[in-house]
Amino acid sequence: MAIAFTNLHRTFFGERAEIALDGEPAHTSCVAFGLERWLHVLGGRFAGDWDAAHAAVTSFDSPGSAP
Repeated sequence: MAIAFTNLHRTFFGERAEIALDGEPAHTSCVAFGLERWLHVLGGRFAGDWDAAHAAVTSFDSPGSAP
C-alpha cells in the first residue's frame, strides 16, 4: 500500500486549462500523504497497539538534533 505519492503533470493541465507562464503552458505537479494510510500501516505493524505505535514513531530524533 502506498502511503505517499508524487506526480509530475508537466504541461498536461497547463495546456488543457490554458494556464501559462511567460507565454508557455505551465508545468504542474502534486504530492499527497494519506494519513489514513499511515494509520492503517501502523495499526497493522503493531497489531492495534497504539501505545507501541506511538512509542516507535516518537523514538526517532528530530531532524537536526544532536545524536
